Amino acid sequence: MRLVHFCIYISIILLCSCQVKSNKENNNYADSIGAVKLPTDTNMITAAIDTSHTAQDSLDWKGTYKGILPCKDCAGIETEIMLHNGNTYMIATKMIGHSKTKTVLEHGNFTWASGSVIELKGMSDGPVKYFVEEGHIILLDKSGKKMEGEKEGMYTLTK
Repeated sequence: MRLVHFCIYISIILLCSCQVKSNKENNNYADSIGAVKLPTDTNMITAAIDTSHTAQDSLDWKGTYKGILPCKDCAGIETEIMLHNGNTYMIATKMIGHSKTKTVLEHGNFTWASGSVIELKGMSDGPVKYFVEEGHIILLDKSGKKMEGEKEGMYTLTK
């Protein structure tokens, strides 16, 4: 009988020590990459968030993006941007409902202004910045910020 009690006692100690070690390992991992606490019915769950990955290295950003961007003196600007390996681009724009209806083609190189923002170099109107997300890119204003207001969603080009 003593042997049974002794085995139960040792098992409890081993289980507790494994759980503590496991929590320490999880906390070290969460501390190294960021963490967020999610509320549940009875307690908080810590979920690890990898903050080291960016759009540049974790999204499939290469491809063709299309859409109609707002225009001050026309019905919109039909826009198609192709992003290629080697950080090159080609952009085709056409003003809708304007006397100047021909398609304008431009090309050049782009740089990653940050892990999620590209800057198209060689544009006739100066550098243009886009925020890169999964499946679409968003035109940014001259200062590199997302447009705000009622037309906010109109600056998105979809892959």
